[in-house]
Amino acid sequence: MNYSLWVEEKSQGPYDIEQIRQMLKDRAITTQTLCLPEGSSSDEWHPIANVVPLYAKPAGAQSVQVPSSSAASDRRLSSSGTASALQTIAILEFVGAPIAGVVVSSENGSLGFIIFISGILSGIFMLGFARVVEYLYETAQRLRHIESILEQDRKTKGDA
Repeated sequence: MNYSLWVEEKSQGPYDIEQIRQMLKDRAITTQTLCLPEGSSSDEWHPIANVVPLYAKPAGAQSVQVPSSSAASDRRLSSSGTASALQTIAILEFVGAPIAGVVVSSENGSLGFIIFISGILSGIFMLGFARVVEYLYETAQRLRHIESILEQDRKTKGDA
């Protein structure tokens, strides 16, 4: 039998049992990776350990409803204001450094060249730093989303 796997927020496959075993061995997936048997009429995905005859069912494993693609697209990441500000400053460095370098070089050529190079280099570093800030901000949003899902799961288990 073949199975589709839910990896990186999308359905992939189908894979046969041997391919899944190899992916588990390579740690590309875990026994909690969601799967759906090929030809299944249900939209409910389950952890591999519950469906694929590879391992015994772990204690407490349960079905998880995968959000529809429209629900996933509604959950977009917002951008960081700090990263946007850093990108704007970097662009101003790229524009301002050549202008300042030309103006200063009319009186002192070597100082104008230093201003030009330092402005360009600081703009490049600032763009890199802005990307790091943006990445950290997106990661924090993803972690908050995961925490909210776990909290909802805890509440659901507490009600049951």
